[in-house]
Amino acid sequence: MNSESIEAMYWSEARRKIEGLRSASKDPLVQQIVEKGLVELALKEGMLSNPSISTDLTTYSPIKRVGMFVFVHQTAEVDWLYTDGAFQINAGDEYLNVHIPPAEEGAVSLANVTNDYTRMAEYTRDFLPNLKYLVGITYARLARTGKRQNYTSFPIDVPQELRAPMKAMYERYINVAQNGKPPGPTVLSYHTRKSFLDQFGVK
Repeated sequence: MNSESIEAMYWSEARRKIEGLRSASKDPLVQQIVEKGLVELALKEGMLSNPSISTDLTTYSPIKRVGMFVFVHQTAEVDWLYTDGAFQINAGDEYLNVHIPPAEEGAVSLANVTNDYTRMAEYTRDFLPNLKYLVGITYARLARTGKRQNYTSFPIDVPQELRAPMKAMYERYINVAQNGKPPGPTVLSYHTRKSFLDQFGVK
């Protein structure tokens, strides 16, 4: 069995376990984190067999790769809110799930990040008029790219049943790129549609 087959088997088993967690819980936070995990797995599995995720920003697609980022356009299936209602998504609201595939240490520059976000802001203006938020749930260490982009971030308490799967994914998929450094607490980071467009000067 070659290394690619072993890798595919690993992600297939990981998907089965994560889908089981989604079926077993009605907690909105569990649903959101599990959904993000499933998207991450879909991206990983897709990259093993078909690397062509849309990069064309002149047409709509629910998944877009823009430079270092992958953005997934989704519709909430449940209500979820945090920080006494400062952040709130209701069932039916549209949001962009922001994913940052691992990159080599030092490969990310502020100029590249700003350019990628500006292009995505223009796409959001043109194709996502009803978007409510851009959302990322990750470890604090991985969220550092958003500090200069004025994301609003706050720590969240990850349900116990998700801690081990998240840690396993971090250690297998991301930890190498982070040189074994500790991930820090789990955080939710977000922009509203308006604050995102304003941040990057898109009218």
